[in-house]
Amino acid sequence: MKKRFLGWFLAMILVLTCLAPAGALAETLKATVKMPNAGGSLHVRSWPSKSSTSVGYVQDGESITVYTDDCAADSDGELWTKIKVARTGKVGYIKNKYISLGGSSSGSSTAGDSVYIGKSGDRMNVRSGPGTSFSVAGYVNHGDAITVLERGATWSKIKVARTGVTGYIKTKYIKGSSTASSGGISSGSPSAKLPSSYDAAAVMTRTAAGAVNLRSGAGTGYASVAKLSRGDKLAVTGKSGDWYKVCTFSGKTGYIRKDYVAFGVSGKTTGSVNFRRGAGTGYGVIRQLSKGTAVTVNSVDGKWAHVTVNGVKGYIHTSYLTF
Repeated sequence: MKKRFLGWFLAMILVLTCLAPAGALAETLKATVKMPNAGGSLHVRSWPSKSSTSVGYVQDGESITVYTDDCAADSDGELWTKIKVARTGKVGYIKNKYISLGGSSSGSSTAGDSVYIGKSGDRMNVRSGPGTSFSVAGYVNHGDAITVLERGATWSKIKVARTGVTGYIKTKYIKGSSTASSGGISSGSPSAKLPSSYDAAAVMTRTAAGAVNLRSGAGTGYASVAKLSRGDKLAVTGKSGDWYKVCTFSGKTGYIRKDYVAFGVSGKTTGSVNFRRGAGTGYGVIRQLSKGTAVTVNSVDGKWAHVTVNGVKGYIHTSYLTF
């Protein structure tokens, strides 16, 4: 009992300093997530405990803001600190051991140039030059945001927002505002018709190469109808116990366990659009969003999408939205 108390006492002493460097006056610091395995991911929790609700997830190498004055120890004496994920705007707690101070520019991309890989599958190689004969400089996941540095007819030079890797991929696998079509949810959007109303989510796996079963029913006893990879987008339409009923953006329907679902999908505006307080033109305008503004899509109801922009929640018409 005394040993347990001593552990708590030492942990609380550590909490007083947390991640703030000596002499620091700022309450926030720029940092990146550092996982033991490259390409890994972890939940962002609503409270400094692994048993608390997941409010989203963060991947290895992603940029975050660290709130240095908001940290605590869990029942095992491990320190957690409050963070904000640059990519999604999600705010919650992760363990200090996964935080690498110093920041990175890899979590952001130039407005209007950030696009999405449309190739089915887990990942594809980023080459050091415009051709398969060049060495592999890194990789990009399906759904990753990128910045197009040089667009070519066959190969384009890109920078991966999540990791900072720079290299070449085939142009045909790039979709975004520069290839957007008019009307509806455009480029990067589903190839199959989705339900009129749904919560937007994506598959989350423990590793970049991980996969999860989409099952015909809400339980492991049901047959697998497809294998889903990290980043695959989902329209969540219901819940049964620990399982969500979903429709993938490629048109497959089934159930996936809640542990593998991360709500909120990265998107962007395809033109100048009013960011409103409600789902309709009768609601007030918060502000006008310019073309290429990054948003997190929370849900879609008919022709309106509930989105988050820099921590502010509101609505935009889906005809100005691309996933």
